[in-house]
Formats: sequence, C-alpha cells, structure tokens
Amino acid sequence: MKRKTKNLLAVFSGAAFVILGIAAFVAARYYVDNRLSNFSEEYVLYIDEGMDGRAVLDSIEKNAGVIRRGSLERVARKTGLDTSMKQGRYEIRPGMPSIYVARMIINNWQTEARLTISGYIRDKGRLATVLARPLQLDSSDIAPLLYDDEYLSKFGFTSETVLGMVLPDTYHVFWTATPCEVMDRMKSEYDKFWTDERKALADSIGLTPLEVSILASIIMEESNVRDEYPIIAGVYLNRLRKGMKLQADPTARYAYGDFTITRVLKSHTRIDSPYNTYMYYGLPPAPINVASKAAIDGVLHAQTHDYLYFCARPEFDGRHNFAATYSEHLRNARAYQKAYKEWVKRKQSGGE
Repeated sequence: MKRKTKNLLAVFSGAAFVILGIAAFVAARYYVDNRLSNFSEEYVLYIDEGMDGRAVLDSIEKNAGVIRRGSLERVARKTGLDTSMKQGRYEIRPGMPSIYVARMIINNWQTEARLTISGYIRDKGRLATVLARPLQLDSSDIAPLLYDDEYLSKFGFTSETVLGMVLPDTYHVFWTATPCEVMDRMKSEYDKFWTDERKALADSIGLTPLEVSILASIIMEESNVRDEYPIIAGVYLNRLRKGMKLQADPTARYAYGDFTITRVLKSHTRIDSPYNTYMYYGLPPAPINVASKAAIDGVLHAQTHDYLYFCARPEFDGRHNFAATYSEHLRNARAYQKAYKEWVKRKQSGGE
C-alpha cells in the first residue's frame, strides 16, 4: 500500500512538473509575443492593395530589425494577419511587441503622413503633384478634380480660382486618403483660417477673401521679405482706390507664362490677358499662385500710407524703396539701375 501511494505521488509530482513546465512555456511565449519588444529599428511599413502576408512579414523583418522572427510569425498566425490586414501607412518603432504590430495592421491604426504645401505653386498641375506626393495617390488622381467646375462649385470655387482654396502648411493626412478626402480637407482648413475676424478685415479694405488671396499671390511674387507684405499691400490698395492700373510685374510674367524673367519689358506688358495688370484695371480674375498665410495676413493688415510705387533697393538686399510720387520713384529706379549696371560690370570683369 505504501509503495502504491509513493508511486501515485511520483506520478502526480511528475504530472504537476510537466503542467508547470507547460504553463511556464506558455507564459514565456505570451510575454515574448505580447510584452517584449521585438523590433530594433524604426520602419514605415506601407501595405498596398494585393500584398500578401508573407511579403509583409518579409518587409518587416528586413527593415524593422526583427529580434525574434518566430514570435512575429506566431502572432501573425494567431491573429489571421494574412487575411485581415488593412491597406495603410504604419510606423513600427523599437519597444513595440509583435502583437501590437499585428493588431495595428489588422485594426488599421495608421500613422498619418505629413502633407506639406510650400514654395511657389503657380498652376494646377504642380498643385496636384504636391497634394499627391506623400499619399497613395498619383497627381493624375487629383488633377481631374482641380479642373472640374461642377465638383468645385460645392466649395465655392472654380477651376480658375481653386488655387485660392489651398493654404500652405503641413497637414497630417492618412496615406490612404482619397482625392475627394484631400480636397475636403483643404476646404476645411480654408474655412478654419477664414475666421469672422479675417472676413471682417477683408471687408474693411473692400475685398472679398478670394480677392485678398489674389492680391496676396501677387505680393508673394514681389518680395521675399515678410515685413514688407503690409507695405506693398498698401501700395496696391492705394492704386485700386485711385483707379490706377496695378501694373504688377508678376502678373505680366504670369500672362507671358515665364516666371524666370528677371526684367519685365514693354513686350511683356503688352500681352493681352486678363491677368496682365499692365493691360487691364483691377485685380486679375484668380490667384497667380497659392498664396501663403503670411501674405494673406499682410494684405489684411495693409499699412496706411501714401505710397504708390516701389522699386528694388540698390543694396540688393531683397528689400524695396517706396515712393509717393512718380518723380521720387524715378530717382529710386535710376539708383537701382545704376547699381545693377555696375554689378554686371564687376561680374563680367571677375570682380564678384
């Protein structure tokens, strides 16, 4: 009897040991898969339509510094990653366990892409490229919307004025955003920017928000010095109020189709285009570029002064001299032209 009892105790002890061993093994695997970091490198994973689970796992292992491939594959099987993954942009970072990455892909926990709109965007083709660049889109996906007057009418814009709806900034957008979602976002940001206060400021200077953007787009081409924006805006507003032509060089360049022109000549000012303010009074019908927020605010806070003219300074510092009379303007222009000719001579002689 005692021998039987000892044998039973031995069996139970062995079984308990095995059970404990299995439990420890399961617990260890659970910890490895669910708690322990399995990646040593930052990696942005893009899952496109048609990708299979094996390709995704291979991409992660190759680029994210996978520490335990077995853990990643085990979690992929348990979660059904191959049949449940969603298209998107996913950022994998050190410290993440395998289960989190699998769930991130299955539940579509995307990390938004940075859509940066900056620089000089002077036409719809360029705008389409900028909007599509960080997303799962091609410029040809967005361009048709920019030319669709019926579609744009719901935003209060046309294919001619659509540049005025876009505001330079950095936006966070899902990589899988559709062209319509991108356009909705641009209009949403436009509406946020045009607060009641800004609309009131526009009204106080006799302009609509679109007209403010048109004038701001011209000013952006005139100067890179932000603190000059309100001064130049004041010049053009003075001309508009006096019934003078704006005679803005950037509009002549736009009408000619070449912004690389350094000097606007008589031939450029005679181009028959509604955008050529040497030919036509008032503002052009639409912005000549995507105006910056700083330029728009420069117009809204235009300085009150008597200036009607401005000319680049002979110091070539990017700033301008302003004048209230044409005779004063001519003196400024002659000073600049003299300095420019001297600079050209020095350059040709190897002095600079």
